[in-house]
Amino acid sequence: MVILDEYNNSSQHERDLRKEYVDQVTTLNNKITKARELLLNEDIEPVDFKMIKSEAEHKINILECKIADLKSGFIKIGEVEKIIDQAIANLCKLDKIYYKSDPHEQREIIGSMYPEKFTFEELQHRTAKMGELYSFIYFINSELEGKKEGQATDFSCLPILAPENGLEPS
Repeated sequence: MVILDEYNNSSQHERDLRKEYVDQVTTLNNKITKARELLLNEDIEPVDFKMIKSEAEHKINILECKIADLKSGFIKIGEVEKIIDQAIANLCKLDKIYYKSDPHEQREIIGSMYPEKFTFEELQHRTAKMGELYSFIYFINSELEGKKEGQATDFSCLPILAPENGLEPS
């Protein structure tokens, strides 16, 4: 949801900016049209019309360049959701992908988690920094560790049964 919100916010700003530029171009074209009508009605001189038209066309060219500089291809929210779902599915089966990969691909997977050097010293490994995405996932998982509820896994207080030997509980 956070990724979708961020994508929507960033693309919304550019869509708003594009709309603003298009509205300004429309206003300038309307200004040229009005000046043309005034010229035809002989309410303004041809020199004034040329000046109004050249100024408006100059501003239109600048705005059209700004419109072209904006990102033209936005991905629809539905498509972004599909991409995110696929990425989450791949992250959930990262262990299987790792074990099925060749050593080069395994190094790439580890490198994506640990962008800095991965070193071994005296049968111990360490890294200077974990990748931001994986540290965020680890943080969420560590926060959820303490909140798990369910059946107890410590059965040390229960009697031991050995049905194969025909023994009764002790």
